[in-house]
Amino acid sequence: MASKASILYAITVIELALVATHLWRVGDIVWTDVPYGSLMITLVMTIPILFILLHARWTLMGKRGAALLASASAIGLLFELIGTHSGVLFGGRYLYHTSGLTIGSVPILVVLYWSLFIYIGYGTTNALLYAFGVDKPEHRKKNNILLIALILWDGLTVVSIDGLLDPLQVRSGAWQWIHTGSYFGTPIGNFFGWFLITVLVTGMFRLYEYRHPQPLYPNYAALVNMPVWGYALIYGSLGVIAIITQARNILIAGSLGMVPLLMLYGVVIITQAVRRRS
Repeated sequence: MASKASILYAITVIELALVATHLWRVGDIVWTDVPYGSLMITLVMTIPILFILLHARWTLMGKRGAALLASASAIGLLFELIGTHSGVLFGGRYLYHTSGLTIGSVPILVVLYWSLFIYIGYGTTNALLYAFGVDKPEHRKKNNILLIALILWDGLTVVSIDGLLDPLQVRSGAWQWIHTGSYFGTPIGNFFGWFLITVLVTGMFRLYEYRHPQPLYPNYAALVNMPVWGYALIYGSLGVIAIITQARNILIAGSLGMVPLLMLYGVVIITQAVRRRS
């Protein structure tokens, strides 16, 4: 039987192949058309959900992974419904342009992708922690400062994704800001909304872990860095879209948030891996 790590690597390779093929043929990814778009775009946008479902199941064990993903989607949906109707929380009102399934005014894939982005943020932070050889904070060790730092880092990681994602999706017509802002038409308050959602979700979950720690999954070392690959794949996909659609300025601005994090993860993870083998 294939190892869990091999299964996740295979899913990643399939996703890379599908993304490359779709971008070569179409040149963009408008995610609000799922599931009424082509089979290709449906696979491109839904396979990452399978990835995080399996990764959460295998690394968090039991019901914890499901609770994290469900809370991310639920809180994300709540904020989206408030944001689309009142303009509160994200710096202004906006509308989704979609032919796909919705919950209220929010595309179903947007709801699912809140769990994806937040889980990637949570997972990449854990990978950094593991690379430094530091255990997750827990109440017996009274390291609550570390707990707060991890929650804030989760938020910054997820916000960095939106710095590239939001202006590209607005440009593609996936959604429209009624109250535009200074960041390529996106209000700055939008990023505060993303940060708030993330720290609420991961804050509640990390606080639960803090009060109820559990031992690491036996093969945790083989799986812990995979969210970093997910983060890199998100950057690569959005970067290619920016190049194809000639959104050079958006790519430069978005890269200022994502590339330093990727470099940090790469240097720390590789350095620590070399030390463990020496």
